[in-house]
Amino acid sequence: MQQLRPQVDAIGGVFTHMRSGAGAHEVDVADAGHNVWLRVRLGNRFVTGFFAHAGAVAYELVDRIWALLITDV
Repeated sequence: MQQLRPQVDAIGGVFTHMRSGAGAHEVDVADAGHNVWLRVRLGNRFVTGFFAHAGAVAYELVDRIWALLITDV
């Protein structure tokens, strides 16, 4: 996440992550499963989630959760 933050800041984006108090859930860009948990908890307040991967294409995994590419820019 530290490597992605400057890129997000450069385009004026907002980049956050969340860890539950007990540490059972940590929502970040590495695990799509916790994004699903957060989407269910937030309902309509959840806009979109993503996780980063080194594959060839970006794609929507499930409703409002995307697999986005890690690229050298």
